[in-house]
Amino acid sequence: MQRFVNQSQATKTMSPDVYLASSSPRRKELLAQLGVQFAVVHPQVDESRRAGEPAEHYVARLALDKARTGLRTVLDDTSVTPKPVIGADTCIVIDDELIGKPNDKQHFLNIMERLSGNSHQVYTAVAMAGYPVAMPMLFENMSPVLANFSYSRCRWIT
Repeated sequence: MQRFVNQSQATKTMSPDVYLASSSPRRKELLAQLGVQFAVVHPQVDESRRAGEPAEHYVARLALDKARTGLRTVLDDTSVTPKPVIGADTCIVIDDELIGKPNDKQHFLNIMERLSGNSHQVYTAVAMAGYPVAMPMLFENMSPVLANFSYSRCRWIT
């Protein structure tokens, strides 16, 4: 299993400044726009929500788990230079229900239809597990973003 992929253009020839424990294209794009040299690590994290777990606690826990597990992955690989690992997670809540990642195109369309014309909350948390500092840091948006989305203005691009 390949653990490190998708290095930013600058890190193909040099050591990254950080590792990103996420496969999110948007997070990669944000780091690249900031000029951060990074490599992606893919830690195995259980993303199941615990019974009764509030959305803001869920995303914070996942961000921390991704950062910590990503750091362990980096430290276990003697072929890479240890650097801090960034973990992040985002979730959407509508009508007190957490909406997970879509399983396929139809599930995605169902989610978009449900969000259309309805207010929903978006929760995001970002965590960093440092090296050599072992204490993880958590940055989270505790006040949800209220958003309205209109599905009727979207079109599927193939």
